[in-house]
Amino acid sequence: MAKCIVKLLKFIIMRKIIHLEDQGQDLLRLILENGKVVEEQPVNQGVYIGGYVPKYELEVGQPCPMHCPPHIEFGYLKYNVTKIESETEK
Repeated sequence: MAKCIVKLLKFIIMRKIIHLEDQGQDLLRLILENGKVVEEQPVNQGVYIGGYVPKYELEVGQPCPMHCPPHIEFGYLKYNVTKIESETEK
């Protein structure tokens, strides 16, 4: 039974949409799957694709944490998080 549950959990994708404060930049939202950046919106330049957002540091009103070598190594974006949306896909 436990092995079946572990196998099922591998197929569940935790998806989050991180909204950033608008200071005139092209990046307003990050789409994450299991903590990994898979899309940038509204302009997808690909700079942060493949980077990680540590969920233990993610809070509304605080700068968005980011790990995306070689651009940012365990640092923060200069924009605060305004909203976090969560959903689960199977």
